[in-house]
Amino acid sequence: MSILKKIKNKILGSPSSHKSPVNPPESFDNIAEKTKDLRLDMDRIHTTEKKFPHRWLYKKVKNPDEFSFRHLALGYSNSGEYDKCLFYCEEGLKLTPKSPYLRYMRARTLGDLGNLDLAIKLLGNIIKDHPLFAEAYVERGYFLENAGKMKSALKDYRRAQEIDSTVILPESVMAAELQKKLADDYWIEREKHSKQNRK
Repeated sequence: MSILKKIKNKILGSPSSHKSPVNPPESFDNIAEKTKDLRLDMDRIHTTEKKFPHRWLYKKVKNPDEFSFRHLALGYSNSGEYDKCLFYCEEGLKLTPKSPYLRYMRARTLGDLGNLDLAIKLLGNIIKDHPLFAEAYVERGYFLENAGKMKSALKDYRRAQEIDSTVILPESVMAAELQKKLADDYWIEREKHSKQNRK
């Protein structure tokens, strides 16, 4: 029996269950049905991780079911359905409590819901455990910026760029200024090297 079906039975109760069922997100059955055959095996997940070494969606995956929860949480977060995102984060964390990506998605979603202080704290814990998690620095920077802590936000954005130059920064004034400075620094360094090579 797949993990999603086990969760469905646990939440909705089996026919012989006397407990009153808890209603999961509406489309739970549809998603479970559509994704039941789409699970990747661990070899494919590890191959994808090698292709995208800085993308934590693919890092430290313990099993294919956890990977499914990561995708569901990300999809719901990106569509603005934060309650469903949190649902899948929590279900996935029951399966793999230390999953850095599910912990990140939960913190990111709590911040998106306006709980900036908690999101900043949780992202700090993730960064402490996984100091090369560039996306966690970006999100913490974004929430710090929204909390008015500009210097700390800029520090996180810089650190994210140092770890992964392809990481996407938010479309904010701080992030735009940093991207311009990094581009300027790149061209200054390139000019220095060019002058040195001419000598």
